Amino acid sequence: MRKTTMICLLLFVFSLPMLGQSQPQWVVVYSVSLYDQTRSIPWTTAFTPTENAVYRISGCLEGSAQSNPDAVVNWARGDGNEATDFTMLTGGNYSFVFMPRVGIPVRYYVSAKGTYSVAFTIEQLQTSD
Repeated sequence: MRKTTMICLLLFVFSLPMLGQSQPQWVVVYSVSLYDQTRSIPWTTAFTPTENAVYRISGCLEGSAQSNPDAVVNWARGDGNEATDFTMLTGGNYSFVFMPRVGIPVRYYVSAKGTYSVAFTIEQLQTSD
């Protein structure tokens, strides 16, 4: 009995530091997965930021050499400077962190001449407050 009590006490003591830790939280604000597309996608609004925050976009773009697709994500920078483009080219896996301006949409388009697939997710990592 004493041995069991000591083991339980040790488990409790070693688990206490974990109570004060919090895992980083993120929220998916936009996600798209399109397979075997044959038409280009015109400018499309993904989301409009409502607070100053850090975001991450992760994605990939696949297509044949004949389709030659490219995908562009566009946003206005949080510091008030001009809009910024993030371009995904065929065959790449991408991840990029950015801080868009509140109230101005983050948008994207895909240009292609043949069949392609595109997938990306935008996550809000943290607020800047």
